[in-house]
Amino acid sequence: MRLLKSIFQTLRNLAERFSRTRFGKWMSSRLHDLHKKYDAMTVKKIERFFFTSIIVGAIVAGIALGLLVAALRAQPDIARLENYKPTIPTKILDINSEVIAEIFEEKRELIEYDDIPPHLINAIIAMEDNNFYTHTGVDFWGILRSAFIDIITLSKRQGGSTLTQQLARNIFLGRKKTFYRKIQEAWCAFQIERKYTKKEILTLYFNQIYFGHSAYGVHAASRFYFGKHVKDLTLAECALLATLPKAPNEYSPVNNIKKSMQRHRVVLRRMAELGYINDRERHEVYNAFWTEYQYRIKKQGATAYSDSVNNAPYFAEYIRQILESKFGAERVRNEGMKVYTTLNLRKQKAAEETLMNGLAEQNEFYSRYSAVLTTAFGMETLDSADLLTTIFNIPLNIGESKISAGMQQKLNSDVLLPVYQVSLIMGVNDVSSLMYAAMQEEDEEIAKKVEGAIVAMDPRTGYIEVMVGGSGFTPNNQLNRTMQAYRQAGSVFKPFLYAKAIESRQFTASSELIDAPVAYPISDGEMWVPKNYSGDHRGPVPLRTALKNSINVISVKLLDAIGVDNLISFVKPILNAETAADVRRMFPKNLTLALGTGVYTPLELANGFAVFANGGEEVHPIAIRYIADRNDKMIENVEEEMHKKYYAKGGRKRLVEPESAYIITDMLKDVVASGTASASIFKTGFKRPAAGKTGTTTDWRDAWFIGYTPQLVACVWMGFDKNDFSLGKDRAGGQIAAPIWGEFMKRALARDKVMDFKQPQDVIRVRVCAKSGLIPTEKCATIIDECFIRNTSPLDACTRCSMEQEQTDWSDTLLEKYKKKTEKKRSLKFEF
Repeated sequence: MRLLKSIFQTLRNLAERFSRTRFGKWMSSRLHDLHKKYDAMTVKKIERFFFTSIIVGAIVAGIALGLLVAALRAQPDIARLENYKPTIPTKILDINSEVIAEIFEEKRELIEYDDIPPHLINAIIAMEDNNFYTHTGVDFWGILRSAFIDIITLSKRQGGSTLTQQLARNIFLGRKKTFYRKIQEAWCAFQIERKYTKKEILTLYFNQIYFGHSAYGVHAASRFYFGKHVKDLTLAECALLATLPKAPNEYSPVNNIKKSMQRHRVVLRRMAELGYINDRERHEVYNAFWTEYQYRIKKQGATAYSDSVNNAPYFAEYIRQILESKFGAERVRNEGMKVYTTLNLRKQKAAEETLMNGLAEQNEFYSRYSAVLTTAFGMETLDSADLLTTIFNIPLNIGESKISAGMQQKLNSDVLLPVYQVSLIMGVNDVSSLMYAAMQEEDEEIAKKVEGAIVAMDPRTGYIEVMVGGSGFTPNNQLNRTMQAYRQAGSVFKPFLYAKAIESRQFTASSELIDAPVAYPISDGEMWVPKNYSGDHRGPVPLRTALKNSINVISVKLLDAIGVDNLISFVKPILNAETAADVRRMFPKNLTLALGTGVYTPLELANGFAVFANGGEEVHPIAIRYIADRNDKMIENVEEEMHKKYYAKGGRKRLVEPESAYIITDMLKDVVASGTASASIFKTGFKRPAAGKTGTTTDWRDAWFIGYTPQLVACVWMGFDKNDFSLGKDRAGGQIAAPIWGEFMKRALARDKVMDFKQPQDVIRVRVCAKSGLIPTEKCATIIDECFIRNTSPLDACTRCSMEQEQTDWSDTLLEKYKKKTEKKRSLKFEF
């Protein structure tokens, strides 16, 4: 009450002082009337309201001051910019440090200030912050101007943030807009301006800001929109990029070309208004740019992800999985690691092109073949069988059943087997469902597509130099068949069997086994009769010839002689069968193992052949040499760790004796030179010393070729992902996989010197009869140099050739006597 009275008294004194003036008289009269009008109670209420207002105001001011203090105390540490590490892609590099692929969440490539074109700096400043060079982080006049325009237009059209504030928001605060964040943003901007030069701020800005379509930083944006380095941008391109920071999606030429053109015109006009360019220049640049650029804008939906580099997608995905298991997905995608791998992009490209050509040919053949068979489905079963047998010369021994009854045997061999062969081509498991399957309209294009894989490695180091996991890496085709396709090996398994036989000293390359029908008891009293691919038998055959021609019967007899368990123990470490599951998968415990009935991946088999190429020493596939951070500081040296493991156990473990490894290699050289793959490989022009083996599984479901030189081992597989389908009659490994191998090896080794395999000291060469494998006599027509482990060469002389010669002579004598007798009878008849 006293306070209110004192206020009234003060006002009266002022009125009296100015009583001579008109204003003083008016105020004195009004105060007198006011004093009379309000009684003491009213004055008390006014006084209470006055005090309440003061208290509330003080509280509000305290809270505001507290929030301000809290906001300033919660400020991010600007010193973090000294170690500025924006998210950048992890790069997967090949053996020559060429980029294979990138893994990222934000596509960003860091640049220096000198890489930024002046036109780009001017364009951004013109649109985002034309007082950039004069303000200290916050442009107060710019804020007032923006607020005034917003009030006049009754809208929120003007932005008041400087480039420095945008930088602070992007790096430290995020895009959420609150009063609290605005205080932090302004304070951060002040601190950044105090600590860094304008050039440094611009460099940080251009490396950080988002330009749409997953492109972060101006260099990634330049790559995405124009396909060029940022330093090569033109004036028009710089102006277009300047349209994007405010609303990247709205002004993107990919999403909305009309808005992009309008915004582009605004940028150029603004640059002209600020004197960066002239009016004539802005019109000419604009028209010339859009006349050409509108025809090369990317399709809607394009992003930096879809536009990113990936030169070996199957291999890159394999590496990504390894990295994320080690470091986690977030670190791999954001920290910009450099992964130095073993892949050779030049050889990878050769492998991809060669495999694609081979797959195209095989798919074309399969289309023609299945079309003929589909036509045949319309006939009666018996007529179909007769026709198909005639057209395709289907051998009756393929997949022959063991039914013993005469009529069933006749029906099975003459009718059901050809139809069964057709069912394999068409993907039908049950012969009885043949006609039903022909009427199905389900789309099985993917399942009916021939697939393939190539994996190649250096046997000396284990480096995986090539990995092509299929016909094309797409969302529906990401199965890496080099590592994830588990298939029967067929005859490519036989070299391991022969190597064990030679190492046992029970057999040599010239040892003979009889290729003749043989039966082995199986379950329930039934008999298993192994058959040769050709369907015939050759009698006594040396092991070298048997391996070259992939004779099944001799392989089974050889395994029977050395023992299934002995072979498994020998091959387990060669194929890195580390678990019980691996052993069960790879090695069925019966004599069918000799024919490759185990299941393997192409990489596993390639690694096994690499042991032979490496002189019998262990080989472990390696894909990553070492991993470094964005500054090339070592994170993990994978190769060095592998070598430490070798040294800890005294070096590489010897899995095969060097003599055995050399001899099996020498035998496999015949496969390439004159065996089941020779004609196909010769046509490719590949002429280096090389060893290899073909493989074909039952009913031509899989086609293999694995071959090697001293520098490179390569495995080629072809088949269907769905194991019910056949590649087609006679589509064997030597016919369709070997040509791919030959063409690839010719291109892959074009820059490497020609090398041959080094012969160990304890391997000797002895001249033997090619037929019997024994010491030749004068009767032996064909003599070869055969490899033997010292003290295992034959001591006996060949008798077969002399016996054959005696038989020939005896036959010739009888023939001569017959001719003379016949001529004498004719002469006597003529005389009569």
